[in-house]
Amino acid sequence: MLGDGASRLVYMFAITEWVGLLELMNEKGPEGLVQAVRRAEATDPAATRWPRTKIQDDASAIHIRS
Repeated sequence: MLGDGASRLVYMFAITEWVGLLELMNEKGPEGLVQAVRRAEATDPAATRWPRTKIQDDASAIHIRS
């Protein structure tokens, strides 16, 4: 499960696709995903590359493996 802030890598920044996001979660867990989102946000502090209303959005992720 992802909050909209955690899914920014796909839907807003287009840094990866959903498969890549899931691979990141498998390798680094939710914390790794949130760190990747924060790194991306930090490269655009004025929101000019990726126009957005919040420079940094809350990023929530839950990853359950069976």
